Amino acid sequence: MVDIDEKVLFGRLFAFYGNLLTDKQREIFDCYFYEDYNLTEIGERFGVSKQAIRDILTRTCSRLRELERDLGLLAQFESRQAICRSATEALDRGDIDGVRAELERLSAILEE
Repeated sequence: MVDIDEKVLFGRLFAFYGNLLTDKQREIFDCYFYEDYNLTEIGERFGVSKQAIRDILTRTCSRLRELERDLGLLAQFESRQAICRSATEALDRGDIDGVRAELERLSAILEE
């Protein structure tokens, strides 16, 4: 259903937005993405067809993308991570001005 890059993306989105999904969506998502069940196995577990599971997963993934589009929590997190990495690299180089610049960038983002 999804390739490895999408699995990673959906796993990250799920970490941010999983609590906004229904219990059933969370359970099916967990079975497919984390427990590595196939659609047929999940369908048997929930007493529904393989197609029903595919539909639920498709809607769940769409919902996760929609939440990220509307809220942008993952993008904000990744941006802050990048700044922290840059500050750490500057610190490792002994570039105090670089560290200060990255911390100022981070501070400006946090004040928004």
